[in-house]
Amino acid sequence: MFNDQCSSLNRRHHFITVTVLIIGATVFSAALFKRALYCNQEGIYTAYEHIWADWPMHISVSSIFAYKKPQFWFSSHPLSFGAPLTYPFLMDAFIGLFMRFGTSVISAFYVSSCIAFVALVIGIYGFMWMLFRSRFVALVAISYRLDSFTSGRT
Repeated sequence: MFNDQCSSLNRRHHFITVTVLIIGATVFSAALFKRALYCNQEGIYTAYEHIWADWPMHISVSSIFAYKKPQFWFSSHPLSFGAPLTYPFLMDAFIGLFMRFGTSVISAFYVSSCIAFVALVIGIYGFMWMLFRSRFVALVAISYRLDSFTSGRT
């Protein structure tokens, strides 16, 4: 009887913790990524200098999935002429499919980045819980990762 009550209480605490994490990560990522890319009459701009290093390549790879026919998706790399697409492209494919269904480039990156961020937070929590069986350790690991996002460390 006591173990059933503890198990039920533990599940309820996990449910509350995960729910708060999902809501918090959604709000945090929505605020963080809202300004990451923006568009005006001159073109696409970024709010953070580090995005220029990587996102043009991701926009190119995502465009393959958005605009080419599926049989040509893997036939060419957008940055290496004549080479097949060998880059790990799962997130870019997800973004490209958003774009294929009519979402703008900026909206596709925004939504997919928010979804990936929430999944990362939940993944860190689950992994740390499995390793240490401690919500405190899991939350410290998440807060450390969030701090590295906002301070520029990776």
